[in-house]
Amino acid sequence: MTTYRILYIFLFSLSLFFLIFNFIHDSGYWFDEWSTLFNVDPNITFEQSLNRIKGFEEGSEREITPPIYFLTLKLFFLIFGYSTENGRLFSIIFFLLSILLIYFICKLTIKKDLHLIATSIVATNPFLLWMANETRIDMFLLFISILNIFFFLVYLQKRNNFIFIILFFFNLLTLSVYPLTLSIIVAQIFYLIFDNFINKKKDYYNSLIILISILLYILINFEYLFGKTAPAIIQNHSHYATLTYKFFITFFFNTFFATIFFGFIFASIIIYFLFSYFKLNLYNNYLRFFSLVIFFSFLQIIISSLFYIPVVSPRYIIFVIPLILLWIIIHISLSLNTKFLITVISIICVVNLIFNYDKKPIKKPPTSFALEIINSNNEQSIYLLPDVPLFTNYVQHKKIFVKRNFKLINKYLDKKEVDFINSFALLCLNNPRYHYGKKELSDNISCLKNFIGYEQYKVVNIPDYKIVFFNKR
Repeated sequence: MTTYRILYIFLFSLSLFFLIFNFIHDSGYWFDEWSTLFNVDPNITFEQSLNRIKGFEEGSEREITPPIYFLTLKLFFLIFGYSTENGRLFSIIFFLLSILLIYFICKLTIKKDLHLIATSIVATNPFLLWMANETRIDMFLLFISILNIFFFLVYLQKRNNFIFIILFFFNLLTLSVYPLTLSIIVAQIFYLIFDNFINKKKDYYNSLIILISILLYILINFEYLFGKTAPAIIQNHSHYATLTYKFFITFFFNTFFATIFFGFIFASIIIYFLFSYFKLNLYNNYLRFFSLVIFFSFLQIIISSLFYIPVVSPRYIIFVIPLILLWIIIHISLSLNTKFLITVISIICVVNLIFNYDKKPIKKPPTSFALEIINSNNEQSIYLLPDVPLFTNYVQHKKIFVKRNFKLINKYLDKKEVDFINSFALLCLNNPRYHYGKKELSDNISCLKNFIGYEQYKVVNIPDYKIVFFNKR
């Protein structure tokens, strides 16, 4: 068995292990995932879902993400069942599809014996594995973006009008899924212009058609981009996605590669190849295109944050992570020490994943663990705080909630119809870390709620939650 085969089998196995491990052990949801789940309820009409996405329905939160992702997830729930676990499974499916697409991109861009090892290196990226466990657009966006890049690379090889027509429609679809994919389309235009310059051609027809796809997208989505939606987007993002000096120090590499240390390692590798092989980066077709996508993605973050909407968050350009890694591997494949350097980069990826598979700055609330504690105390009646539609819907659609036959009793206790409730557990979000960070705070006053005719007999505190058990006096 060759060195490469041993490496890629090990890397793929490690990636799959942590993908499954995270799915089982990191089962919580963030606030924005509650919103996703609430919006795509398969028991309501598509029109109602659109109203929730726009924030028109009471209890819903306005989403800045275009509706294509949400409606696709809604169809998935209609077919496979409505649960928080299936929401995360949807993301995992698109992670795996993205990795498959990356393999086909590797077949187009990297010499034959490195296809699988390059794909497996991408599959071990901790940030991609974290995002694969979230019920948000990230993996869907990754798949659509990589699919768009794949069709452009196919077009570069075939120069086929049929492929170009497909690419035109995929450009519209990609922009419609998420507008920040504009950097991919702009990179296509600049690549073709530069290609004409290098080859001394005057064929600007295809660049013009790609530009038309952008203009057509803007025309179709004018209200979303420049109308009433824009002020709401700015308001929703200004508190955490603003441009600061830290962005220019890290360029998200500390997040893309899990820690400052590993981010520095990968950034150093890129800087070395960038300056040592400057001409290669200009004249190698694939390196040039990947470089353009990466450059315009970061430039877009800066321009949008300065003049339009603050979008300084690594998840918005998650599609650059595979391109960064493939850019490095293409350089390695063209070096004289390919086998040695591939082995080194593989070892770095293995160490990074093993030590950082669960090193997210803030952990998700352990809702499943909280429900298991309630179940272990032989309690099935739950009073939920906060009693808001997003959170209530989330808790009710966890599989453990259905499996253990839990019942929410807010509507009874709030109306004091309590004759048939002898005991219950109050489950309360208590200064959750996703909102307050890791500060030491006194219990949230809501979690100290008392009920007429009942007395506390047990209190359990876990991260993000306070569980209080009550009996009738």
